[in-house]
Amino acid sequence: MFDTLFSSRRSLRASNKNRSIGKVFIVVNLYQSESLLKDGIWTHTMLELIDELEPNNVYLSIFENNSTIATSQLLQDFKKHVKRMHKIVITKLILNDDQKATMYIKDTIHKRLSRIVYLAMVRNHALAPILHNKIHMSTNESRRFSKVLFLNDIAFSSQDATRDTDGYSMGQKLLI
Repeated sequence: MFDTLFSSRRSLRASNKNRSIGKVFIVVNLYQSESLLKDGIWTHTMLELIDELEPNNVYLSIFENNSTIATSQLLQDFKKHVKRMHKIVITKLILNDDQKATMYIKDTIHKRLSRIVYLAMVRNHALAPILHNKIHMSTNESRRFSKVLFLNDIAFSSQDATRDTDGYSMGQKLLI
């Protein structure tokens, strides 16, 4: 399945050879994402994006939380196709009582989970390689990133993600 989907990657990469937008740290949070990964489109698009951004300039961090066995296997299959620096963590979040307490908001009727607090915690897990300086690149490469690109469990286009990242760079140049 992967080989068929990825056969067009070389031509896309060749068409974008002259473009460099700096080093990009791609952050992905996935939750129960078997349906997103099953047909291979999301993983194909992610590999296209890495190729368009130039693999030597990309670090991919995927944090998968509370996945099914099928999701874990699909991510392991995907991992074999990622040739560049990456970290794919498949885990179940186990929270201690203090962490649980900080994630709930008490309104007038009952306590409810704060989605923002939860998403911030999950985001921080995905950002761990950069936050804790655990990215080990070769000595010739800088470990600094010019951009962080968040792509969660959504469908996306590699061209749109590249354009948005490149557009941010152009906007920064206009401000200088």
